[in-house]
Amino acid sequence: MLKALHKKIIRDRGFAGRIPTMIDFYTGTLNHSSAYIKRSLFETYGLYDESLKIVSDWKWYLQVIALNGIIPVYKDIDVTVFDMTGISTMNSTLEKEERKKVLLEILSPSVFCRL
Repeated sequence: MLKALHKKIIRDRGFAGRIPTMIDFYTGTLNHSSAYIKRSLFETYGLYDESLKIVSDWKWYLQVIALNGIIPVYKDIDVTVFDMTGISTMNSTLEKEERKKVLLEILSPSVFCRL
């Protein structure tokens, strides 16, 4: 994935072929705009939570990959140029609030309190 910010293009390889961990999802996410997802995964795990403005893709990846062990396949090709001036980049307060809401919803309190 290429990311565009301030007239600069930055190449982002994400997790570059390694299996993302729970810590990876706690601190970041997969690049959703360059992800291709099998329909069967949506049929099995459901769709993105559209009540969330910023982290709906993150929540889905967290549940499917980190909590259910689905392993993503990495291909080293650029398929998107991502504009880094959107809501997910510019509104970190809302992103943090939504991430906390999701973690409280899907993790047991004993796990969440330790993060």
